[in-house]
Amino acid sequence: MKRFSRFFTFLLAFILCMSIGIATTLADDGSYTVFVGGVELTIDAGNTVAYATNDAMGAVTTVGADADHHTIRFELVEGVPTVTLTDATVQNAGGNGIEAVAGDLTVVGVDTPANGENAVSGGKNGIFARGAITIKGAMGDITGGTDGGIYSTQGNITIAEGAVLGDLHSEWYTLQTDNGNITINGKVGDVTGVIGITSEYNHDVIIAGQVGKIQGTDYGVFAYKNFSVAPSGRVGDVSGNSGGIMAIANVAIEGTVGNISGTHGIYAMEKVEISGTLSDITGQCAIRSINSDVEISGATGAIRGNGGAGNTGSSYGIRADAGKVVIKKAVGPITADSEGQGVSVVAIRAQTGIELADNLGIKVPEQNKIDVYGDTYYTVFDLAPAQGTEAAVVADRVELVNVYTVTYRADGKIVATVRVEHGMDAAPPEVPAKEGYTGAWDGDGKAITADTVINAVYTLIPAEDTPDSVDPEIPPTGDGAQPGLLIGLLLASAGCIMSGIFCGKKGRKAEEN
Repeated sequence: MKRFSRFFTFLLAFILCMSIGIATTLADDGSYTVFVGGVELTIDAGNTVAYATNDAMGAVTTVGADADHHTIRFELVEGVPTVTLTDATVQNAGGNGIEAVAGDLTVVGVDTPANGENAVSGGKNGIFARGAITIKGAMGDITGGTDGGIYSTQGNITIAEGAVLGDLHSEWYTLQTDNGNITINGKVGDVTGVIGITSEYNHDVIIAGQVGKIQGTDYGVFAYKNFSVAPSGRVGDVSGNSGGIMAIANVAIEGTVGNISGTHGIYAMEKVEISGTLSDITGQCAIRSINSDVEISGATGAIRGNGGAGNTGSSYGIRADAGKVVIKKAVGPITADSEGQGVSVVAIRAQTGIELADNLGIKVPEQNKIDVYGDTYYTVFDLAPAQGTEAAVVADRVELVNVYTVTYRADGKIVATVRVEHGMDAAPPEVPAKEGYTGAWDGDGKAITADTVINAVYTLIPAEDTPDSVDPEIPPTGDGAQPGLLIGLLLASAGCIMSGIFCGKKGRKAEEN
């Protein structure tokens, strides 16, 4: 229901923005309004300033607040509505801690030796705007409730370079934009919620600064386009029950990240590229790309498929469903284990192959297991820098096991399919019988190195001899002879002889005449 209502919030905001542009003003007179701790602060087009103050419990009031006595200041800075907190504490249990009625919002924290750490909390959101949100300066914890921590419906969220924030927490999606990118260039403490960080509707999450742990009961990070950690980025552990890092497009990690864990540790619809430094990555599938490759050129700890809840499901260390796995630097070990029966337990599944840098030697895998899908697999794949001469490296290297399909066909129909390891022989089935023919396979199925089709070849059996070609039967003689038949044959023979003599005489008589 909450996701459903979020859609209508987004739709309403979109219609509003189409009618007034992404305006930074709601009122017809050109004034700007924000709510801080539930208290309205409004400035007009003349760039006036509105002031407020707060008590120790975070209750905000405008009473007695002026240029000399305030903790909260609202004004236009370079045309953007800006709330500046100076040692403030803002709390609004029934709504948003800070809310921009329309358009963009910048929040700036100023820390002095006075009490107060610029902490903001709200029963709905900590900070909410319909446009872009930018946070600068020194801020304390930002805590939201049912709707989010820092939430924008129509713009980017940027933690500016030099900004220092405390922990971010909510009971929903904590750092969220419905229609913009999330960029962290400053420093942020821990981020926790149902989803820690999410950019929806085809947008990116970019971390070039520093973040503590990112922990979600569902996902740590869910980027609806790309997720990236720049070379300058530093991130603590990232975890979520469903996934640590999820991206609809690509995942690119060039910086440093701690342990990553979830049902999927890292999951991307497109390419996963790790050139930075990671600690351990664990999950039922630790690293997975659906439509592209997984490439690791950085340093990682163990990459482990753990079989999921109860360690009874299928288990993969690295899986590239439609691409290849490329490993250019020592990683691992890469392992997979599961106590389930009849499930896939594979350290690396690479649909189009595994590519290793020449300087990598592979330790002998333990419990080598071939998956039912074929391709290239090991249950334990421990990569280490090769030692010694190139000859020694080659000697220590274990040949990857490829499994091929040999298909036997007869008259266009499949008789059997046989799975065969690289270089091994296929055990042929019997050739189906065909009346009037002898059959044989057109291939011997030996030393298989690729998927192979072997067809049945049938040869016509020659027809039996006809009666015209049968030799005459020799009648029996001796005790088994039949006297009547013998006499008849003799008489017939005598008749033929007499006829021959008569014909011969008649012919000679004619010649004489």
